[in-house]
Amino acid sequence: MNILLVEDNEINMEIAQFYLEEAGIEVDPAWDGQEAVEKFAQSEPYAYDMILMDIMMPVMGGLQATEKIRKDGACGCKNRFHSGNDCTG
Repeated sequence: MNILLVEDNEINMEIAQFYLEEAGIEVDPAWDGQEAVEKFAQSEPYAYDMILMDIMMPVMGGLQATEKIRKDGACGCKNRFHSGNDCTG
């Protein structure tokens, strides 16, 4: 499984990447939404099984990046996009 992990906080990135890699997942890190959009656009179709996206980041936030990825090529990712807020009531 390949995941594009988008997180601007270095400690959060390190922790998330550690646990994902321990589970056998390949992680491609991006430090803001703009970098995530660029990596997604440059990737082969279906290169990522999932994108884990922070919401509040510098340069481009997660919501704006997700909208751009959906608009520009949502068919290049196997899974639907969910924000962390999807699980809150």
